[in-house]
Amino acid sequence: MNINYNILANEGSEEKSNYTYYLVVKKRKLFKRACIVRKLRGYVFMKLTTVCILLIATFLLGVAANQAYATLKDAMSTTEYENSEEFPSQLYSGFTGKAIARNTPSDHIKESQIEVYKDRVIIDVQNAIWAKFTPTHSMDPVLSEKANAIEIVPKSKEEVNVGDIVAYKSEYADGIIIHRVINKAEDENGVYFTIKGDNNPEADPGKIRFSQIQSVVVGIIY
Repeated sequence: MNINYNILANEGSEEKSNYTYYLVVKKRKLFKRACIVRKLRGYVFMKLTTVCILLIATFLLGVAANQAYATLKDAMSTTEYENSEEFPSQLYSGFTGKAIARNTPSDHIKESQIEVYKDRVIIDVQNAIWAKFTPTHSMDPVLSEKANAIEIVPKSKEEVNVGDIVAYKSEYADGIIIHRVINKAEDENGVYFTIKGDNNPEADPGKIRFSQIQSVVVGIIY
């Protein structure tokens, strides 16, 4: 029996070629699938990251909005502030359309004590003190070195109240300080005052006792 080895060799080559082509096609398909899966994973990861960022940002905005709402609600229900640091006046005015009602000096001089004529003004104040100011700018724009003031010596702590501008001696500074009373309270040692310059960011140090207060401003002349 004669065997044609050339035919057998050709058939083997064709089978091998077909198998190789099959492997190439299969590898290409697997590679395409891997690329698609990789792209899908990247897309899903990007979307999940975006969602997480949006959720975190929404949560933080919600917390901030809640705090702002609570602050505004308190501000709108409170019309008087003893300290200008308690709530920003511009923010309050912007939301409410109203100015903050702050504590003002006590009515030390009654209308009946003031007489105005064409050639003079008479203010009936007993034991009045004339005062000038140094250019520290702590009480701008109410007081400046160009202004003059009329002061009286208070007889008791009841004559000094929140809103009054007082001259007092401090253990933390030399000379006489003229600032505004922003709080009046009491501790185990009695009544004390918290005092602050209108143009200063912080209150003056220490609890100011009545014995430290030299006088109360009852009039400012510009």
